Amino acid sequence: MFDGLTGPVVMVGSQRSSDRPSSDSFGNMEGALAFGATDVGEVCISMHSGTSDDNINLLRGTRTRKMHSTRRDAFRTISGKPLATFTNGKTEMVSEYEKTRKDMSLTNKLENRVSIVYFHPGFIPKDIENISEDKKAIIIMGTGLGHIAKDTFPSLKRIIKNGTKVVMASQCISGRVDLDVYSTGRELKKIGIISAENMLPEVALTKSMFLLANYPEEEFETMMKRNMRGEIVERGI
Repeated sequence: MFDGLTGPVVMVGSQRSSDRPSSDSFGNMEGALAFGATDVGEVCISMHSGTSDDNINLLRGTRTRKMHSTRRDAFRTISGKPLATFTNGKTEMVSEYEKTRKDMSLTNKLENRVSIVYFHPGFIPKDIENISEDKKAIIIMGTGLGHIAKDTFPSLKRIIKNGTKVVMASQCISGRVDLDVYSTGRELKKIGIISAENMLPEVALTKSMFLLANYPEEEFETMMKRNMRGEIVERGI
């Protein structure tokens, strides 16, 4: 993870390869070059905002998800707006962003013993124990507000007692985990499940890998709930 950036880090790609006349790679690259001249101090993505070549979006990396396998505008900011747009040679800033700094540092240690578990009908409680074996943390993608079947609770208790961190994310694209609304969530919270708030599951995974490698374990829950790089939004759209 970067702590401060002297310039934007802009990742760029294409939905159609550059050897095809219909490739979107050139427009995305042009937008990336324009965004690279701004004072955005974040890791971002430069991709089309629509099916035409008229507009390129600058998307915050920690809030972006690929929403379609082939469309040019497959990459979208979840529960928010792009940081900037590039249209007809002009860059317009759209959202608040972290600005560049004079100094930059990089912490590249990661704890790889972290996994994602997708809850589904017919889920066998023993499976979650098998998956969590030798893991420092697991991210559960629960239903709705962050729920999982009650027959998994004894397994979750054993996992947490053995020292594995368990974080609850949601399978929903938008919205946040809230373990206080229903009794199931309140029981999960009492067991020791940590809410991922409205972090994307993949971001919660990466953040867990970073925290476990660079912070004391007793600070894990506090840091998971802290907005470090725009991965948590207070009020989404």
